[in-house]
Amino acid sequence: MAHSNYFAPQSAVEQIKRHPKYYLNGGDVHFLVENYIYRVHRYFFERESAWFREKLGAPAPAGQAPKGSSDANPFPLDDVAADDFSKFLWVFYNP
Repeated sequence: MAHSNYFAPQSAVEQIKRHPKYYLNGGDVHFLVENYIYRVHRYFFERESAWFREKLGAPAPAGQAPKGSSDANPFPLDDVAADDFSKFLWVFYNP
């Protein structure tokens, strides 16, 4: 008999989705924050942060795409909540 309260876990890939507000057509860097992919402009991060200038400017290993270059190879921000990152991006993209 099947258990009615058993749910099959979804794979991590199935759970990741593009952020509804900050997945921008002209964006050139992809960040993974929680289950969201953000595509935004690296210019703001490189302009305002030596840490991001160093991390985003680091050359990729031979034969690999640089981190942050696509949805398939996003730059992970592990210690950041999606809600907080969205609020941070609002500073750059507020109307």
